[in-house]
Amino acid sequence: MGMTPRQVEWLVGSGRWRMAFRGVYVTHMGPVEWLTRAGAALLACGDGAALSHASAARVNGLTDRDPPGVEVLVPTHRRVVGRWAVVVRTRRDLDQSVRRGTWPPRTSIEDTVLDLTAAGDADEAVSWVAKACQRRLTSPARLGAALSRRGRHRWGALLRLALDDVADGAESVLELRYVNGVERPHGLPAATRQQRAMRAGRRWRDDNAYERQRVLVELDGRVGHVGEGAFRDRSRDNGALLDGWVTLRFGWQDVTQRPCLVAADVAKVLRDRGWAGRARRCGPRCLLHATA
Repeated sequence: MGMTPRQVEWLVGSGRWRMAFRGVYVTHMGPVEWLTRAGAALLACGDGAALSHASAARVNGLTDRDPPGVEVLVPTHRRVVGRWAVVVRTRRDLDQSVRRGTWPPRTSIEDTVLDLTAAGDADEAVSWVAKACQRRLTSPARLGAALSRRGRHRWGALLRLALDDVADGAESVLELRYVNGVERPHGLPAATRQQRAMRAGRRWRDDNAYERQRVLVELDGRVGHVGEGAFRDRSRDNGALLDGWVTLRFGWQDVTQRPCLVAADVAKVLRDRGWAGRARRCGPRCLLHATA
C-alpha cells in the first residue's frame, strides 16, 4: 500500500502498531477486544479461513460470552502452523458450511450447532439445539436437514429425538429431560408445551399443560427462580389455582435424579383429576411403585 519496511518497523517499534500475528497488525493503541483478535486470526490463516465452534457461536449469537481463544477452519489442502492461541482445523467442502459475505466469515448457524454438539456430552448437545431454536436463530427442520447432510454424527440419534421434541414446543434441556425421562417412558399423556395463557391479568407461558385435567407441570432450571423469579412463580401458581388449575413444580435434581418419583407424582394428580390411564414402570429398576 505504498509503505516502506522502515515505516512499518517504526510504527511497530513506537507502539502505534502491535503485531497480532506475523504480517497482521493492530493499528490502534487501545484494548484489543476478542472480535479484533478473531479477525486478526482469520487474516493470519489466509484465504478461505472461517471461524468455527465456540468462536462461530459467539459471532452467530448462540452465546453472549467471548471464548478464551479463537477457533478457525481452513480447507483441507492448506496447513497453518505457529498461530498462538488459535485452534486450527481442516474440513472438506468447507464452502458449503460457511456463511460468506459477512465479516468475520463463520460457519452457518446449523453447522456451528452440529460442531458444538459433537464436541460435548449428551446434555451439552441437547442444550445447544434447544438454545439455537429458543433464540430463533434456526429451526428444527433446518437443523434436521443439516444433520442429514452430515451423515454420521456422534449424537445423531439423540439429536433427531430432541429436534422432534423441540418442534413440539420444548425449549430447554430440562424440558427435554422431562419429556424423555419422565413423561414418555412412564406412559403419561403428552402435555402441551409452552402454552400461552392469561391468568391474574398477566400473560404466561406454561412449560407443560395437561389441558383435560387442568394440571400444569412447571420446571425450574438451575437459575432464574430465586428473588423476583420466585415471586413470579408464586403469582403464576396462584393465578392458575384461581382458574381451576393445579401446579406441580420440579427442579433440575428432581427431573434428572428422581424421574420415576416425579412421574408417580404427576400420574397421581392426573388420575385424581380424571385421567383414565395408568403410569407404567420404565424398566426393572423403576421406582414408580414406591409411591403407587
